[in-house]
Amino acid sequence: MSTPLKIKVTKDILEKAKNNRGWCATKTCPIALVLKDIFPDAEVNIQFIKLNESFKIATPEKVVKFIFVYDWTIPLMRPSMPELEFTIDIPDEVIEKIDIESLRPLLINHPTLQLL
Repeated sequence: MSTPLKIKVTKDILEKAKNNRGWCATKTCPIALVLKDIFPDAEVNIQFIKLNESFKIATPEKVVKFIFVYDWTIPLMRPSMPELEFTIDIPDEVIEKIDIESLRPLLINHPTLQLL
């Protein structure tokens, strides 16, 4: 079983991440910043989204396209990029490790993360 997690890269996140140095393949790219509320060690690159030491998924094509545009956009213009929304499936064994029940109240009105 798995739990769908909707991820939204908002204008606010784009503003916070605009000065990310180098490529988006870091812990400080906008997508990683969104995930850090639940997965503090999250990393993102064009091949995979790593949530923790034991779990990573293939980066969705929609996200790969976003990363390429982000990487080639000058920092000043990054906040004007379109927002990005996508869903990933989190296996139950990963959800169990993060004590999702204690996070549910945080996620009720969270601007960038939503359990589906």
